Amino acid sequence: MSVKPVKEWRYRPHPADPDAVGKLAGAIGLPESIAALLAGRGIDTPEAARSFLWPTLAQLPSPSLMKDMDKAVALLGDAIRRQHPVIIFGDYDVDGVTGVAVLALFLRELGVACRCRLPRRIEHGYGFCAQLVEDATENTVVVTVDCGISDVDEVARAKGMGLTVIVTDHHQPPPTLPLADAILNPLQPGCAFPCKHLAGVGVAFYLAMGLRGHLLESGFFTDRAQAPNLKAFLDLVAIGTICDMTPLVDANRVMTIAGLDVLARTNRPGLRHLLAVANIDGQRVNADDIGYRIGPRLNAPGRLGDAEPALRLLMSEDQDQARALAMQVDATNTERQEIVRRVTEEALARAAALIDEGAQVLVIHERAWHGGILGIVASRLVEEFNRPALLLTTNDNGLLKGSGRSIAGLDIHEALSGCADLLTSYGGHTGAVGVSLPAENLAAFIARFASIVAQRLDGQSLRPLLWIDQVVNLGELSQKGFMEGYQRLAPFGIGNPEPVFATADEITLEDARVVGLDHLKFTSQINGVRLGGIGFGLGGYLEQVEDRMVTPAFTIRKNFFRGREEWQLNLVGIRANTTT
Repeated sequence: MSVKPVKEWRYRPHPADPDAVGKLAGAIGLPESIAALLAGRGIDTPEAARSFLWPTLAQLPSPSLMKDMDKAVALLGDAIRRQHPVIIFGDYDVDGVTGVAVLALFLRELGVACRCRLPRRIEHGYGFCAQLVEDATENTVVVTVDCGISDVDEVARAKGMGLTVIVTDHHQPPPTLPLADAILNPLQPGCAFPCKHLAGVGVAFYLAMGLRGHLLESGFFTDRAQAPNLKAFLDLVAIGTICDMTPLVDANRVMTIAGLDVLARTNRPGLRHLLAVANIDGQRVNADDIGYRIGPRLNAPGRLGDAEPALRLLMSEDQDQARALAMQVDATNTERQEIVRRVTEEALARAAALIDEGAQVLVIHERAWHGGILGIVASRLVEEFNRPALLLTTNDNGLLKGSGRSIAGLDIHEALSGCADLLTSYGGHTGAVGVSLPAENLAAFIARFASIVAQRLDGQSLRPLLWIDQVVNLGELSQKGFMEGYQRLAPFGIGNPEPVFATADEITLEDARVVGLDHLKFTSQINGVRLGGIGFGLGGYLEQVEDRMVTPAFTIRKNFFRGREEWQLNLVGIRANTTT
């Protein structure tokens, strides 16, 4: 067992006006501690708080606000009426696969027999690949999902085949956009859509929303009841949005909350069997379940080879086929976990050595690493060392290819743009990128990239930080309305992080012991409130906390075990009193 790197504790500033917090609490009928959390996140009026805590689908912005939506729905509507072929081309990750499933299932309800294409990560790489639609007839409409915005040459190639191309994407647009017939991307210049950080599946869902409205207005349906129920697709939207780590605010929050409700009652055979193999109670599925248990299973096939089984699982209508596919993706995920474990051990050791040498950015190349899991491992390095990380392997053509993840305050995509002349290709967004470059450029790239990062960080401390949202007495957790309000704050993620609490006074972690691989389990009591708790990966602190008073930092989780439901403290940091 080992002690994780010690994080520097920082306390978020309290709202400036305590009286305003009290009034906010009274207006929404929840404790002041919940109102203070909201105010600290800029949600400081009763109207904003109500729309955040009790969102409705009516809050979703109109699809007509998205640039080129009118063009896209007109093209697709015409193709549907003329019975022209439609091909949906998506990325191989969860975001892309769920987005393809949303559009394909939506079109299936309209009676359109569309075809789906997914690239293979190692064989084709990321992005739209015109080679995979070469069999299309001249009047085919190709819709990209979660890719295409950077694929200028490939879109031109498809257009040269006589195909109509609609790009739907959410990644940062390059200076030169592809000459597609329509582009849906909230980040493109001139787009008035207010939620700029939709996931790829979110953009795909908005295309379905816009197309439904277009078909209704044009009289395609003889009865309005014939139009597909859009809410039924939000289970897939929630999965893709959570797994792509897009900000869970605004439209993303509305769709995710509604999607979790749909997922709890889903009739999709694939999702029901996937929940079963992941040992998730479908009635209580939450964002953590999706992010840590559903997402990795759906991602695994695409990471290790071919994402097709994940797509067929989501779209399957046959129980036996769905059960077999769920077991297949589960087995693939087990294989993926072992590869990640091995590569993570190697990368952590290499990263620690680089930091000892004074590195502010972690660029690590290893020829033998599997390219499909480098983003996962890069995220682990960022979490462990609070430094931007870029991991590279060598593909069959001798190019170095890999994935990078960033830290707060650094736009890694913008930083890479300063190295564009050394790269074969790159793409992504503020926090995550993919990149390829010739092996002979590696040394020059590392030097320049490190210099750019150092300038952008401008002396920013790279010591890992632990932000404390609120200092509480454990007795407050039993206050009427606290847990109800806390649950209303969820789902947590980027843009709406899980609140971290610290105790007002030192407490004793009773019956402290190490369980599992390296987890610290305990109970604690203060002011008559007894709660269980666990600190994942904190087993190395056992000797420091035994028979000592400590100040814990924690989040609050609802635990379900053997039919019982209880709240527990999830330790994320410990300050131990050094005196006995």
